[in-house]
Amino acid sequence: MRARAISQRLKKLATAPSSPPAFTVEQSERTVDILAGEEIIASVFPGDAERAGKSQEQLAREWTAALERSVLEYRVQHSWQRVTFRIVTALLALTACVILLLSMRRLILVLSSRVQERLERSAQEKPVLKHQAGKVLAPAVMPFFRTLRFVLTVAILYVTLQFLLFLFPATRPMAFPLWNWLMVPVRAFVEKVWRNLPSLLFVGIIAWVAVYLIKFCRFFFQQVHEGTITLAGFRPTWAGTTQRLVSIGIVTLAVLVAYPYIPGSESAAFKGVSIFLGVLVSLGSSGLVSNMIAGVMLTYMDLFEVGDLVKIGATIGFVRKSGLLTTTVETRKHERITIPNSVVIANDVMDFSKASPHGVIVSVKAGIGYDAPWRQVEAMMKAAAARSEGISRYPEPFVLELSLNSFDITYELNAYLAPGASYFGAIANLCRNVLDQFNEYGVQIMTPAYVADPASAKVVPREQWHSSPANEHPEHEAGSRAA
Repeated sequence: MRARAISQRLKKLATAPSSPPAFTVEQSERTVDILAGEEIIASVFPGDAERAGKSQEQLAREWTAALERSVLEYRVQHSWQRVTFRIVTALLALTACVILLLSMRRLILVLSSRVQERLERSAQEKPVLKHQAGKVLAPAVMPFFRTLRFVLTVAILYVTLQFLLFLFPATRPMAFPLWNWLMVPVRAFVEKVWRNLPSLLFVGIIAWVAVYLIKFCRFFFQQVHEGTITLAGFRPTWAGTTQRLVSIGIVTLAVLVAYPYIPGSESAAFKGVSIFLGVLVSLGSSGLVSNMIAGVMLTYMDLFEVGDLVKIGATIGFVRKSGLLTTTVETRKHERITIPNSVVIANDVMDFSKASPHGVIVSVKAGIGYDAPWRQVEAMMKAAAARSEGISRYPEPFVLELSLNSFDITYELNAYLAPGASYFGAIANLCRNVLDQFNEYGVQIMTPAYVADPASAKVVPREQWHSSPANEHPEHEAGSRAA
């Protein structure tokens, strides 16, 4: 309270337009008073002198000299010359800040473009290591320089603001808390990092070893997949899944070894967060674990390979991707269906590509009446197969009589798909040519069956094969006939 009252009196005295009166010292009954004119500015009590280890008069002289210096300094600092100097200095500091920000922005843009060009040239060079390094680092150049620019911008603005606050006496008290707000956390962080530096170095070494072990495993199993390295009893198709499993094992082992050395791992908060994350993983990973186990089973059971034509449940298509969690199948409509591996394991899987060593067999069924000789039916079906595009000439197509029904006989035409031909396109060509063959020879297809013979055979004469609108689209015929 005394200090606040003395400060108020001094400020009133210093801001007075006239020159302040000289300070004088007067002795009273219990105190030695310091006066400016007739106004008491401060009083020295016996307790003050006893505390300072001096006499009251001696302490009063020291206080008087200090008060005189403070009033003089206040007037000097608030003179129009000093105010003008501070304003000019502030404007120069702001101008320098703007120039520095613009120059820094331009410099970073030039550096980022040059580094990116250098990495792109390295990616085009022949050495494998330079090529891989360029491909990996090129996308990270711009984010890195944007982050650097943001950090430098914040630093420049902070230094400029701190300088401006220190420049003016009225705002100088605000500069010290702002400085402490930044430096106290930074100092605490640096001290904590320094204390935990050995543990951090050990964790870094473990991470470095784990990364290079994973890279070695990836390279090794890539060579196994390509056939450069062969292992007895190990199929090349197992390499991808095995590499993922080994990588997961390496990461898990590295985390277990490094966990005790992570700073703060023994704290209650760290343990609580770890338990919480463990509960979340255990609750949400049941489907993930089941799909991973199913993916491993699919890999080592060799049920199918990428490119095979399969039937999984009600889905028929070509396998485009077989991963650790899902299998992707492309249907005849070019729809990509992603099936969880647990669903694949739970359903019957038919691999048409592995049904015969000669390739995939496509088939067409037709019900023919008992009045048609089976030898004639077989010949017509084989002739239809010979006309169809996408059908292999060797091995030859064959016909099977599947059943003797109440009104018809079920014939099945089986033909081998030519390499590279469309599965569903070949079936469509077979159906078209079977229809043409039976219409050409006047043999009626009985599917669906009928009870009584119609008045005339249900066949399409040759002269009506191209009835409108078929004659408007001759390209339909081009895809169904072969020389």
